[in-house]
Amino acid sequence: MHRIFLLFIVILVGLIGFGSAVTAEAAFSDRAKDMTKVSGVRIGKTDGNVRIVIDAERSVSYKQSVLSNPTRVVLDVQNAWVAPEAKKDIAVDSPLVSRVRVAQFDATTVRVVVETSVEKGGWKIFALDGEKPRIVMDFGAAPAGGKQATPAQEAKKP
Repeated sequence: MHRIFLLFIVILVGLIGFGSAVTAEAAFSDRAKDMTKVSGVRIGKTDGNVRIVIDAERSVSYKQSVLSNPTRVVLDVQNAWVAPEAKKDIAVDSPLVSRVRVAQFDATTVRVVVETSVEKGGWKIFALDGEKPRIVMDFGAAPAGGKQATPAQEAKKP
């Protein structure tokens, strides 16, 4: 009889734990329906450029900032959540960008951090709306043949 009682308690505790997980998932679903899903990050390299594209399901707003030592461009995508299947840490084989990291910074902000050697003014960030909304981050030479930015190490050489 004592074993049956213990088994009943174990099952009851398991069900209560499962119920709270379902409740947390439902709370996230309710919150996420009004948020933008960041579905992935793509990286392309061409002609002295590195282009980073952050794909979203809806139009996005963002804030950018810069951290130093080493230089990192930080992009906070507002009112968004990052999809579990999205790559979170991407190494980039380029003298301009070495790594891109993506994480859920807080409940409503997805943070993208780009480790770069490009000096201030050597990158451009803009959003594109439309059928496939996204944020584009260009590092290096201007796509339209404008002035080329140089990596920080090269700019300091005599």
